[in-house]
This record gives sequence, C-alpha cells and structure tokens, in this order.
Amino acid sequence: MKGCRTCTLTLAALLAWRTAALEIRGVIDSNAIWRPADNPVVLAENITISSNAIVTIEPGVEVRLVGRVFVTVEGRIVAEGTQARPIRFVPHDSLPWRRLDFKPNPGESRFVWCEINGAGNTGNLRATGTSLFLDHVTFTNTTSQLVSADDTSVTIRNCVFPTI
Repeated sequence: MKGCRTCTLTLAALLAWRTAALEIRGVIDSNAIWRPADNPVVLAENITISSNAIVTIEPGVEVRLVGRVFVTVEGRIVAEGTQARPIRFVPHDSLPWRRLDFKPNPGESRFVWCEINGAGNTGNLRATGTSLFLDHVTFTNTTSQLVSADDTSVTIRNCVFPTI
C-alpha cells in the first residue's frame, strides 16, 4: 500500500506541475503579462504579437520555445529581468527554436538581464524598422547570427556574445 500511495502522490505532483505552465499559441492581439507564477511559459507553435500588443515578461520567467518555433513581433516585447532573477528564453525540447523576428514598429522592445539560449539556424534576434534595447543579455548554445538589424535603432550594453 505504501508503494501505491507514493505513486499517487508523485503523479499528483507531476500533474500539478504540468498544469502550472502557461501555453501560448497563435496570435497575441492584446497586451499580456507573463509572470513567474506562469512558469514555464511554453510557446507551443509559431507566435505573432500583433502591432497593438505589448508582451511584458516579468523577472524570473522562463520562456520555453518548442523546436522550430518562430516568433513574429509586430508589436513589442518588454522583458526586464534582474541580475538575481533573469528572464530565460530556452528550448522546450531537443530541437532548436528559430528566432524572435521584430517587424516595423515605432515602439522599442527591451531585453534586460535575459538569456537567449538555443536559437537555431535562422538566427536569434532580427529587427527591421524598429528599435531594440539590449542590456545584460547573454547568448548561449547557438551557432547562428546573434543580432541582425536593418533600418533599426539598436542599443547594446553589457551583453555577452559567444564565439560562433
């Protein structure tokens, strides 16, 4: 009996952990806040953040991207972690994710105390006709282009770029 009770408690704990995740799919067309209580935030398919939407990511959030997921940002991302509680963008499975692709927008997307981990063969951050602010961003586990900017204002401070 003791063995069955232990199995039941373990299964209950696993189910509680699984349901704690916030799974994101499709189009984000209004402002959203991702909080540590939502961990992990799983981007389960290609995502588009609409031009009128701002996704705010709080310190300590882990954003997991399923293999080959591509995030199109027509609006803005404001991901401002802290040294003690960075924000992490990491693979959800064994496959690399693609990239964060910023489209023309007059607003600024911000990444502070973030780790960008495991982006695949299409790059990490690509921006066209917008503004990016990167401070204390660390790029890890990638052999792809780190930042690509066309007709874009980019501020890069205190970032760690690996040799690729």
